[in-house]
Amino acid sequence: MSEQNLLIFRREFLPVSETFIVDHIESLKRWRPWVASERLIDSPHSASHQPLVVGSNPISSTALRRWGVSGALDRLEADKRIGLIHCHFLTDAAVIIRHARKRGLPLVITAHGNDATTTDAHLAGFDLGRLYLARRQEIIEGATKIVCVSQFILDELVSKGFPPEKLYHLPLGIDLSRFQAVTRPTRRGAVAVGRMVEKKGQRYLIEAWAKMPPALAAEGLTLVGDGPLRAELEALAAKLGAKVTFEGARPRDFVIDKIASARAFVFPSVRASSGDSEGMPIVLMEAQALGTPAVVFDIEPMAGGVAPNESALLAKHKDVDDLALVLTRLMSDPDLATRLNAMTWP
Repeated sequence: MSEQNLLIFRREFLPVSETFIVDHIESLKRWRPWVASERLIDSPHSASHQPLVVGSNPISSTALRRWGVSGALDRLEADKRIGLIHCHFLTDAAVIIRHARKRGLPLVITAHGNDATTTDAHLAGFDLGRLYLARRQEIIEGATKIVCVSQFILDELVSKGFPPEKLYHLPLGIDLSRFQAVTRPTRRGAVAVGRMVEKKGQRYLIEAWAKMPPALAAEGLTLVGDGPLRAELEALAAKLGAKVTFEGARPRDFVIDKIASARAFVFPSVRASSGDSEGMPIVLMEAQALGTPAVVFDIEPMAGGVAPNESALLAKHKDVDDLALVLTRLMSDPDLATRLNAMTWP
């Protein structure tokens, strides 16, 4: 089958944390991707994929959002004979939906997490959220298909009135040839990776770490990521006397090395007060593929993204004491740790 041309739209291209979008672009076989964005973010992803920027000034941004008009997109689509637009995130679909309908191009949207789970009340508090609320029915009617990265996300959208026939469950995955189980002679401490926002649950982990037996706590907890809650989390760690290293946002190779060097990978994600929730965390898959035992709270989609008692242990949701007990059990039992990090992959 001959290669076809695809336009991939991400409103901001591309936060360093969104490696899953880069993986999608680079894994395509039948489609040749062309990337477009309203705004360019200074990151390694942007430099390597060089998106067409279509909202560089207020006039062009307004024309695209209000009427679906973009001369730059029209020229790209005509020149490359674009046959399909793929938009990441439902909120971003609010920006591109009128253009797709105006051009008569099929639109496939991937719902990743916060775009499907955030409450309407919270969405109404910012511009893009209000645009999405105003265009939601338009998106439902105009989208060819909405891809849901987990059954949890599909169920969330059904509960919000999306017709099941428009939804398609396609789980995210990783290239296992890039993530082989690693044997390190000495693993120490625990690591968590994620933006420092409410749903990532780092505060529960810091509080749990402060309750660990002194010998284990002394090995240290490493937090990789940045975000609006960083100062608050640093203050919490200092107040509790917890040995926590804040690495900030780091590239993927650094993250992989940190995970492979740790006794435990902890992903203490919760549902935020805004409704914001995970879709299907890629880094959780990567940790398991690297052979690092994982600890997560017992809620979806995290519990569904691990093999309980085979590659990971579950702690009670938002229960700091239980999280500390589970981590202590894992880090003080070499036989358990060996069994959990010995997953075999097809």
